[in-house]
Amino acid sequence: MVDGIGSVIIVLVLVVLISVVSVSAKTGSGIFSKGEVSSASMGETIHQASDVQAISYEQAFSLVQAYAKEKRRLWALETLQKQPNGDFHVIVGGAGFRYLKDQQTLLVSGYVASGQVDLVIPTAGKRIWDRLISIASLQPATLGGGQLELYTGDYDPRSEKPAVYLTKAYSKMPENMDRFVIEVGWLVQNATYWRDERWDEVFSGRTMEQLREEALDAEKWASDKNPL
Repeated sequence: MVDGIGSVIIVLVLVVLISVVSVSAKTGSGIFSKGEVSSASMGETIHQASDVQAISYEQAFSLVQAYAKEKRRLWALETLQKQPNGDFHVIVGGAGFRYLKDQQTLLVSGYVASGQVDLVIPTAGKRIWDRLISIASLQPATLGGGQLELYTGDYDPRSEKPAVYLTKAYSKMPENMDRFVIEVGWLVQNATYWRDERWDEVFSGRTMEQLREEALDAEKWASDKNPL
């Protein structure tokens, strides 16, 4: 009788453990948490969304289409490239869009810089990337709601490998399409700021203290200009 009860208990414990493992596998974790881009480490290019909500291919396309219509660039949709696995990518009005079917996530990017091969050299690359992230941490308002991303894939004819972008992830449909269009425009505007005003500072000999003083003005600029 005791052996029978013990067997039942063991079975119940195994059922509970299997359930826990199953839930953990579904929730996941990664660079993206709840649809937002976290600070990416050097060389990380895998994107995962842990939000249970998702964006379908059709929804992602409708978002890109809304932005293209606002920018009067509907013709750019003809350049959209759909991949065999269901992903797609396209450049519209200065903004890059990448749909990841496996994660059901739409990535929106503003181009910052490219062709800096040192970024993919382990030691030198980490030093450059760490400095870039440190500068970004001083002025988060200039990130346009996204995060800096190091990207080594092929999809943007404007850039050479590797490329740096300001990227924001959407793992659920925005409640307001007009707001989405404004968010994308603001992200691209901030990427332009980083390209024109901050990228060279990554390679300068200026101290972080000097950059911190300038960051105060940059934060004020971004706060004043933010349309959201």
